[in-house]
Amino acid sequence: MTESKSKSIRMILWFALLMSNIMMAGIAFNIIFPKATGSLANALPIFASIAIVIAFVSKFLYGKARGIISDNSLSTHEKHTKSFVLFILSWAIGESISILGLIYGMMGPTDMVHYGYYFFAIGIGLHLTNRP
Repeated sequence: MTESKSKSIRMILWFALLMSNIMMAGIAFNIIFPKATGSLANALPIFASIAIVIAFVSKFLYGKARGIISDNSLSTHEKHTKSFVLFILSWAIGESISILGLIYGMMGPTDMVHYGYYFFAIGIGLHLTNRP
């Protein structure tokens, strides 16, 4: 696989996952959160802790992938083969923060539903910083 083709595939996957985050936030904003009737008041610290760990894991995997890409001792094919899965994992794991926001918005107390948007902001922001 050529370097430009590999980069094109990574950009397509990255953009698809970014759109997934944005669509999830739009659905939550317009459909799910206005009708939320959850009652898990103590869930916010747990969800926030999980999101922090997920963000660190995502950045770690992204850093490993970038390190492989910049390793001059590997051939171009090896660089893209070894980094491809790490890039995808870092993006998918980062997207799970938005999923936590969606879950919190559905399960959290009605007066705290807006905290779900912070999870979306963090998930999308992390995704934007992990650009290929």
